[in-house]
Amino acid sequence: MYDDKTFIGAGGVSFYQVMPTYHNPSGKKAYIMNMYTAPAYRRQGIAYTTLGLLVEEAKKKGISQISLEATDMRRGQRQITDAEFLRKIIMFLADNIGNNTSITSIGNTLVNEKLIDTGKRNGRPAVQTIQAYVGALLESYIFYEIKRFDT
Repeated sequence: MYDDKTFIGAGGVSFYQVMPTYHNPSGKKAYIMNMYTAPAYRRQGIAYTTLGLLVEEAKKKGISQISLEATDMRRGQRQITDAEFLRKIIMFLADNIGNNTSITSIGNTLVNEKLIDTGKRNGRPAVQTIQAYVGALLESYIFYEIKRFDT
């Protein structure tokens, strides 16, 4: 990404094929890596925008599973199996910046506002799934958790 002629950030995605499975009949996968934002441009949504572009590209290619890894102290790879669900969580978090938010409220809002197809998911999204996706976003520095401060 560029701001005029200044390089401000980048991210990479690798597309690859594995043996098809029940949960991934196409066998198509993507691995998001090398997310970077220039120090002067951090905390301005550059990584968020970059990730959104990478997820959209994966969707266009029919990818149903995306892996995202946080490299800070190798905290571990997170398996993202529903790119559309990840996008909706990202949109929810972006729309609720500055508001108190919980993992449960994310799932409840997405279901109540009919932003996810509960029939496809066999009911409500699992709290553990939402927590894993939010954890991957936090570990990748796409979002930053601010603890509540009561004065």
